[in-house]
Amino acid sequence: MKRVLVVIQDSPFNTLRSSEGFRVTMGLSLADNDVSLLLMEDGVFNLLPLKAEAIGQPSIETYLEYFPKVHVRLYAEANALAERGVRSLPEGVKAVSYQEAFKMISTAEVVIPFR
Repeated sequence: MKRVLVVIQDSPFNTLRSSEGFRVTMGLSLADNDVSLLLMEDGVFNLLPLKAEAIGQPSIETYLEYFPKVHVRLYAEANALAERGVRSLPEGVKAVSYQEAFKMISTAEVVIPFR
């Protein structure tokens, strides 16, 4: 079993990479992997209750519902949340310090960045 960390640093609407990061994370959970997703910088905006489908973008809300069911852990860097005014976190999302995020990145066997 590999410890895999997906890191998303982009907001949900300026690129499709964020939604691809969520899709890849879900796919990685289907294999024998220990998968976590870390939202940093503008990536924390993905946690807002957005209606992406209204502008023809994929919605990540479905992923947020299913990640706990497939044992994907979801983290958001606390300083990025504070700087961007994201105060409410969906159920199952854990805020972590920058130091904790750095440790997650440095100890993961595989890091997949989406930026």
